[in-house]
Amino acid sequence: MTFNACRYQCMSLCLLLTGSFLHSQMIDYQRLSLQQAIETGLKNNKNIQISHLKQQMSVTREKDLAMEKLPDIEFHTSYNQVTNLFQHQNGFFNTATKYDIINGMYDFTLSASIPVYMGGKIKNTEKKAAIDTGNFGIENPSR
Repeated sequence: MTFNACRYQCMSLCLLLTGSFLHSQMIDYQRLSLQQAIETGLKNNKNIQISHLKQQMSVTREKDLAMEKLPDIEFHTSYNQVTNLFQHQNGFFNTATKYDIINGMYDFTLSASIPVYMGGKIKNTEKKAAIDTGNFGIENPSR
């Protein structure tokens, strides 16, 4: 008899602990309207986010390709400080001959290059980028 009483006490204790554990694990659900659920789903959808990023990348690629038609211009400057030249004709310990030279030397270089003919590569790549940009027809939910 005492065995059964102990058994029932253990079972009731287990049920009590299980019930309190399940109560602590319950999720507090939030009520959403259909429109709120759709907006939340669109905002958190990874495929839509990836699609928007790809669309932004293709727009950037299209702008970069348009920039390839423009000339590349480079400007380079330099300055060198040079001392007078001393020449030792009869060995290092004898007097040296001094030659005066221009102390400062400046260099200014401007270069420009433009692709004249690349076999239609730039134009075809631009067309491809425009097609890629046009393929992203998903509306932006944040607009």
